[in-house]
Amino acid sequence: MEKKISAITIGLVILILFAALCLALIQWLYQVDNKYTQTAPQAENGILTLTADAFSKDKLFCLVDGWAFYKGKHLNPEDFAGDGSDEPEPSEYVYIGQHPDFSMGVRGSSPYGTCAYRLKIINEGEPVILSMALQEIFSSADIWVNGEKVEALGNTDPQQYEPYIKNTVISFEAGAETDILINTANFSHYYSGIYYPPVLGEAPEISHLIFVNQLFYALLCIASLVIAIFTLVVWMSPGKDRIFFYYGLMTLSFGLHMAYQPLRWLGIPLTESLYALEDCTSYIMLLCVIAISSIISQVNQKSIYRAFILPLAATMCVVSVVVPLLVLPGAPWLIHAYGGFLDFYQLLAFVYLMTAAVLALKRREVKAYFLMAANAVFGISLLVQVTSSNAFEPIYTGWQSEYCSFILVLIFGGMMVFYYRQVLSENKRLTAHLEEEVAVRTRELTTLMNERKKFLSDLAHDLKAPITAIQGFIELVKYGNVQVDDEVQRYLEIINQKSNEVQTKVRSLQEFTSQDEAVMKKEKMDLGRLLDDFYENNRPDAEASGISFSMIKPGKPIEIMGNPELIYRVFENLFYNAMGFTPINGRIVVEVKQEADWVVIRFSDNGAGIPPDVLPKIFDRFYTTRGGNSDSQGLGLFIVRYTIKAHGGTIDAASEMGAGTVFTIRLKTL
Repeated sequence: MEKKISAITIGLVILILFAALCLALIQWLYQVDNKYTQTAPQAENGILTLTADAFSKDKLFCLVDGWAFYKGKHLNPEDFAGDGSDEPEPSEYVYIGQHPDFSMGVRGSSPYGTCAYRLKIINEGEPVILSMALQEIFSSADIWVNGEKVEALGNTDPQQYEPYIKNTVISFEAGAETDILINTANFSHYYSGIYYPPVLGEAPEISHLIFVNQLFYALLCIASLVIAIFTLVVWMSPGKDRIFFYYGLMTLSFGLHMAYQPLRWLGIPLTESLYALEDCTSYIMLLCVIAISSIISQVNQKSIYRAFILPLAATMCVVSVVVPLLVLPGAPWLIHAYGGFLDFYQLLAFVYLMTAAVLALKRREVKAYFLMAANAVFGISLLVQVTSSNAFEPIYTGWQSEYCSFILVLIFGGMMVFYYRQVLSENKRLTAHLEEEVAVRTRELTTLMNERKKFLSDLAHDLKAPITAIQGFIELVKYGNVQVDDEVQRYLEIINQKSNEVQTKVRSLQEFTSQDEAVMKKEKMDLGRLLDDFYENNRPDAEASGISFSMIKPGKPIEIMGNPELIYRVFENLFYNAMGFTPINGRIVVEVKQEADWVVIRFSDNGAGIPPDVLPKIFDRFYTTRGGNSDSQGLGLFIVRYTIKAHGGTIDAASEMGAGTVFTIRLKTL
């Protein structure tokens, strides 16, 4: 019980420690990289005043406060061209991000529609060229500076509405007075209008801001994709551990998610599809976190995981695509309910992940400590999403939740390294144990085989003497003028025949038991010269039998490692086997070829051939195709195959009835 309490205590300490570290990071970002806490002067009642030394004090101006907001209006510069008496009155002065959609928080009001934003810049100093970075205006916009349209993103006309969301930069000369008018329209997205504060500054400073921002997202995107590729390659190796698959999918999803900012600067026109991808990758990440936690805690072995938990997580990935693309454009009143539903699901996921981590802690799983750290980060990420709305937006780098997500990737990466080392260590231990077992069994088997061979050798030797004596007595009776009747004579012939059979078997047994020792005595040899000797020694036998015997081989040496005596015996065995089945005027051909690092020797004849049902058995021990009156005991081809295999080669046979047989030997050359 003490151990369990100790493990849970450690887990809680890790949870608190990582939560504190994340909160410290978030607080630091809130202070140093936040548009809402930037100290530069802000606009009041739609007017931003720049002093003569404004840009010597502040490099960038985050335009958060004081925008004139015209709800439901689509304005033109001509609307402000008079003396001011007929100018449209703003609905209110807002800070950017105050209203996530055009419903303005009014129940029953549509989140869709049009609106205009206006800001007047008063420059008390010399005229200066300024740039303004605008991030993702939802979902179409046209931007006017001093009565001139400088940017058009999609079409803001409600009758011809066309969304097009991208990050953009406009540049203009700020004289004594500069009027900026931005018309927006949204009938498709869950955000509306200008939701992210624009940033104003001199061109070099804006370029520097964009460079740092893109570098940040590129590093996180590329690093995650590299980790994903490596992890998925590990998963594809034999074994296919699912935990590597889920981690690889998690990092791949995060990498794709972090590509959204570079894609927005590129202005890819797949507006809603990119947002669906952005949302979907977030929920795929969450699915993978749930799956990994379930595997470590072994909840994945329970039916509730397969029947409810995993299907729910997968369904949410689909919902995050289908609802924004297909449902919300036609049912805008569901936007707030949909947002609440997503928040509830994430909270439910956090509760489940904490439960899984506690279950893993109770099992004394070291990986559970990583889960507790991950849950701390995930919990803080959820807290940030709830509390930082309209309170934080990064100037140079990324959102606090994106930092938390990358920390989550790193924590799980550390866990995967630990897990992989565990797997390698266990495999190494099992391999060493297996090698030890194999060595023991090999020694036992070698001892057994040596004892068997010695027994067979001794048996063959012991049987040879009595068999020779029996045959001697038969010869004595047969040729010693011993009077025997016909019946006894017949019995003597049977005894003589059987003793010859036994003697043949004993001779084969001696030959077989001597094979291993001979095979071990290998030497570098010229196979071509051995074949020449074999041909010259056996050609007279073929000619005497009326059979044509020929050899075709290359003239250069063919060097192999082998036992010349045993290989010569193989050739003789195949030759006399062919002689036995080849008729007068038949032919036997030995053809030798070199193929890459192998020498191929083919023994072919045009004899009777071997029946198809018999061919697979000819290399079996004690199998013979000759009749019962033959001295053959079926060990010849068995020994041939044994010898060739002992030399690291192969032998096979092909035959056609009435056309002959071909034996093909392959041996490794030097």
